[in-house]
Amino acid sequence: MADVRTEIYYRHETKASSLITIRSHVAKIGRTSVTFEQVMSGSLDGVVHASSRTTSVRFDLAARASVALDDPMRDRASAFLVE
Repeated sequence: MADVRTEIYYRHETKASSLITIRSHVAKIGRTSVTFEQVMSGSLDGVVHASSRTTSVRFDLAARASVALDDPMRDRASAFLVE
């Protein structure tokens, strides 16, 4: 897999020693790609400090081209899909 796009939104200052929680899930499954979302929030107050969205593409290094996700990959990603 190769990360081809990442968007990060910084929403709230995070001070050193802050207690934070990061939650991740799959947002979308395409023919050759999986898009992940992460949310970083304060563990005690729930304030969202940052969020990100990353798209990863299955990539054949020898052919230098994207490749369709196989069924086992699609099944593993589906287990974490939140729509």
